[in-house]
Amino acid sequence: MNRLIHPDKVNSTGAQHLNLFRMDKPNKKGSLASNNSRSRNGQFLGMPYTREEARVILLFAPWTVSQPLGGSGHSGPANILESSYTLPLSGPDVPKAGKTGIYGRLPAEDILEKGKQLAENEAKIPAEELIRTADALNGWLNREASGLLENKKRVGLLGGDCSSQIGLLSALAGRYSEFGILHLGAGMGLGSISSDTGCTPDNLFSHALQLSSVSQLTLAGVRSYSAEEENLTAGREEISVFYNHEIRRRLYRGHTFGQICGDIIRGLPDQVYLSFDINALQPQYCPNAARRFPGGFDFEEALYLIKRLVDAELEIIGFGLCGVAGREHPWDGKVGALLAYRIAALMGSSSWL
Repeated sequence: MNRLIHPDKVNSTGAQHLNLFRMDKPNKKGSLASNNSRSRNGQFLGMPYTREEARVILLFAPWTVSQPLGGSGHSGPANILESSYTLPLSGPDVPKAGKTGIYGRLPAEDILEKGKQLAENEAKIPAEELIRTADALNGWLNREASGLLENKKRVGLLGGDCSSQIGLLSALAGRYSEFGILHLGAGMGLGSISSDTGCTPDNLFSHALQLSSVSQLTLAGVRSYSAEEENLTAGREEISVFYNHEIRRRLYRGHTFGQICGDIIRGLPDQVYLSFDINALQPQYCPNAARRFPGGFDFEEALYLIKRLVDAELEIIGFGLCGVAGREHPWDGKVGALLAYRIAALMGSSSWL
């Protein structure tokens, strides 16, 4: 049964929920006591937790099916991982966030190689083979996520492009009877589904809405869309769109950003999947991202909106952070790593098992 809680209600029990995800490991190698002492051990943040010990698991999806990044988008997850080692473990959103049990490392070499080949040869690969390879990779991710969910882990995804989220969304649909999607990004992802293209960033949410568990799609920060997509959303109660220009104009008229956030999350059900395309942010935060556009959220605005989900006692059941540029762009990696860490901590603090 869904709990009817007004989005402006502040969660006074967040610390209690956080305790489920707090794991003190002071004596392990890679101690969390010092930002400078963490080892580059192949795990996100240099965390000492094993996959079995951690409550929040980050899966890496090092592939793209649409490659406007000069061949680098598939290495976005590796860029995030490399940048994570130097992040401070303290954070403003969740007390002692550094002690949240988070585990994440790059997948096996065969998955990395498939992602690399897909990126380097996309223009030469026949459409049918491209779709078949992407489907196989998404199938692998679905199986990984399903197993983790069965073991009561919370799962986040680091892409790759946004279409890599379909595997995680399908796994969540197999576990939850109803959930909503909050997508922060420049585009809508509501393009037509075609057997010639498969699941792409342009039609991800057209695919997601076919999952019977998805009851609501809320898009925020939208500023790049087609007339067909705009017409599609008209009169659809299960789709809410908050355009970037409308958000800005409300701010100029004196509305507070807190009021706008309340409106954005108001129609979401109790369980929410968070989709975050890095181009949701203003271009200075993602200068080398795919499909970047003027406008967007400030870094702290986006995180405040996500925190409002937690404050409203909505449960973040999973998230995907996608579109971060590849390893030759360390600034993009640093922004992506900090986002991943803070979103993972907020997901942990929103969850109860």
